[in-house]
Amino acid sequence: MSKVNLYYVFMLTWLLSGCNLTVENSGGGLITSVDGNINCGETCIASYGSDQAVVLQAIPKVGYVFDGWGGSCAGSLECTVSIGQFSGNKQVTAAFSQVSELALGGLHSCYLDTSGVTCWGYNGNGESSVPNNLSNPTAISAGQHHTCALDDNGVACWGDNGSGQSSVPDTVINPSAIAAGARHTCAIDDTWVICWGSNNSGESTVPSDVINPAVIVAGASHTCALGDNGVTCWGDNASGQSTVPDNLVNPRAVSAGASHTCALDDNGVTCWGANYSGQSTVPTGLVNPTEIVTGLGHTCALDDNGVTCWGDNDFGKSAIPTRLSNPVSIAVGWESTCALDDSGVICWGDNGFGQVTVPDSLIN
Repeated sequence: MSKVNLYYVFMLTWLLSGCNLTVENSGGGLITSVDGNINCGETCIASYGSDQAVVLQAIPKVGYVFDGWGGSCAGSLECTVSIGQFSGNKQVTAAFSQVSELALGGLHSCYLDTSGVTCWGYNGNGESSVPNNLSNPTAISAGQHHTCALDDNGVACWGDNGSGQSSVPDTVINPSAIAAGARHTCAIDDTWVICWGSNNSGESTVPSDVINPAVIVAGASHTCALGDNGVTCWGDNASGQSTVPDNLVNPRAVSAGASHTCALDDNGVTCWGANYSGQSTVPTGLVNPTEIVTGLGHTCALDDNGVTCWGDNDFGKSAIPTRLSNPVSIAVGWESTCALDDSGVICWGDNGFGQVTVPDSLIN
């Protein structure tokens, strides 16, 4: 075969083979193309023979927002890629981030995302009636029968106020974190930690040795903060829930249950306090846990294997549903558990007041 013929064979093969458009998705949504060739949640490739403009679309899941494009569409608000045999291979990356929070109270459940706050379940004290004047809420916490949120105006609380737990003090300045307990509430603001409501066990009397607090959590009648000096707890200690173990190494998360407490540190998960249902007996086999949450008598962790719960299993609240798919966040209440996964919000356990019946708007 002559060199000329070889050249034409090479050119024909090149023209017919086209070029590939590769889309890499960080997760948290779906990337599609208007022409239907791209539809992926992770990585997908489509081949184009003739030059054309391919328009990509980003569709976030419930609880996520689209952060932007990279690669061939870096810096663009909208992504249109010219692809074909004369344009060369193209690669586009897409990034989503989670902007959501689950919060379970005594008998009600709440969820926060970019659309605002949604609560459902028991509403005998108005704890599930979200105020319509919240402005860009960024955090949510549910107590026994009250709920609090952070928004542009500071702290807003609603529901039961029998102990003053929903009456936010005027002295709260630029709050950055909020925690609702059974009948008390705490916040971290520009000044330090401030708590209000019930103080029968000293749960609202903040000790002076809390240094630069970054995290605040509230249990039934005790409170814990995570700061420069590690975890500090105060209030009710009848079950040892406020006696922090001295073997925590670089703790980075803490959760306060009814009468037990758990922390996440370099060694994994450590729990202390009440253990009448095994809620403080951490199971072996957790792999790289990233989240720990505590309830009335059960505890749950999120790790590389998904969700693991232990302790009391009344109403099946510690039995993980098989339909969970790639959970990214968890929360527990008195007798219920919720998670955010690929399908949106999913809840299980006691449903006596509809607290595990997730609104349709929160399901993908």
